[in-house]
Amino acid sequence: MEFRILIADDHALFRRTLCRFVAGRVPSGVIVEAADGEEAVRSALAHGPVLALMDVQMPHRTGIDAAREIRRLCLDCRIVLYSGHDLPASLVTGAREADAFVLKENVFAELPRQIELCRVNT
Repeated sequence: MEFRILIADDHALFRRTLCRFVAGRVPSGVIVEAADGEEAVRSALAHGPVLALMDVQMPHRTGIDAAREIRRLCLDCRIVLYSGHDLPASLVTGAREADAFVLKENVFAELPRQIELCRVNT
């Protein structure tokens, strides 16, 4: 089984950096990029990722909205949301669509653990 990972972030440089980081840890993985929440949902439907890593704040559909739809489409996908800011209380409920939430500054430290959790569960 291919290890498919979706990385969705509207900031192209950060997204590419995440892709390189993940590629170094999952050399046989397939990494799919999305520049916004709508593209993330389409990509999840097309590729069936085992891990979706998404920014909370994206155009066309937030990471939380995209996570809800991806959860519905890909039951076995582990979803990790991240943000540059702590989530306001009003968004915490929506973030429950995700399996994990991390601050953007901690994404690179947290990613190896999230990848390992996916490996264990596939």
